[in-house]
Amino acid sequence: MENNTQLSDSRLKAIAEYFEVEPEEIEDLGYDHYDLPVFEIDGAEYTLALDYDEAEEAATEAIKASFDEMPTAFSSWVLCDNMPNDISLESVDDLIINELDEVIKELVDIDGLVSDCIGYDGVGHYLATYDFEEIEIDFDDELMYLYRVN
Repeated sequence: MENNTQLSDSRLKAIAEYFEVEPEEIEDLGYDHYDLPVFEIDGAEYTLALDYDEAEEAATEAIKASFDEMPTAFSSWVLCDNMPNDISLESVDDLIINELDEVIKELVDIDGLVSDCIGYDGVGHYLATYDFEEIEIDFDDELMYLYRVN
């Protein structure tokens, strides 16, 4: 299994080809962004997923981390769609107004919330913290996904 805090040869080659640079010009920063390695080119930091499943796993972790830190930051309709049927949008808004984060955490179906978030906003919204863009890279007949993180 690849150490995700280091760039593998396949990631390094794909990145070098996309940016039209030599691999030596890519600095492996030695840490990860939701289990995807972070690298720097010309002062900009990026991460690269080898396939959509890897990108979706990272986005899932990002959403769960955001929800765990601040569940009231999620739109009330997304929260309401992932709560028991007998809870109304007004009830959710009331919970948010009263900042009852722990109650919301207990009521929300986190897997449904993640699915809705990715379905509505896409993976790039949660991984590309700089510009929310997802860049598809076709390398060796495989689609990889690049995200700028700063």
